[in-house]
Amino acid sequence: MKELDIEKMFETAKKIIEQKNADESYLARCKPYKALCDEYVELYRKYENDYEIFKTAAEGKTSSTQYAKGGIHLHRGFYSPSYTDLYTGNINRGRLLKKKPKSGSQNFEYIFNENNELICVKLYLEVGNELRLYSTEFLIDEQDELWLEYEYWDGIPKLFGISRRNKNTAEDKIFIRYERAMSFSYRDCMELHIELSEFLGDIPDSLLNITYFSIKNALFEEKML
Repeated sequence: MKELDIEKMFETAKKIIEQKNADESYLARCKPYKALCDEYVELYRKYENDYEIFKTAAEGKTSSTQYAKGGIHLHRGFYSPSYTDLYTGNINRGRLLKKKPKSGSQNFEYIFNENNELICVKLYLEVGNELRLYSTEFLIDEQDELWLEYEYWDGIPKLFGISRRNKNTAEDKIFIRYERAMSFSYRDCMELHIELSEFLGDIPDSLLNITYFSIKNALFEEKML
């Protein structure tokens, strides 16, 4: 099982940035990811001020709650849409708890509707001797599995991340595409992560991780299997 080397990833990305202007084919490969970033910017503009709407909607649909701790480096922890933990040795989903935790570096609260569908995720981080709510994520479109993630800056919710996931089946294979766009300004989405997974039934067959940094036009791809 491979180890996820964060420093190596960023060092590789740095080298790509240095070489990009001399490689026309590389610029062409970056173009569709830049267009996808622009698409996410439009979603950001549409939903950046709608936190209270989604908060009220989630509260009205809440039927049950679960808690978990751990899951560092894995978006949404135990219920992450990512499959990176299947291929790397230093990433895990954490574990579910029977009651709300009082400590821990990373803790999650999962909110489900009456159909036992996950509709809201709250992330708590330990600051000093207390847990503080760091971000809240809402499911706003079940068909596209579109989620909005708001972080709290001095107690004020700011739209930080947008993610979506789709699943298709062809013959005996299952194809899953998971995207997460982060770090927005009104004109740009600075960071885009895409995970392309293939399964043969329940058996993982391949995983490709793609990271695109729009501010530097840097594209990083890693075949995990």
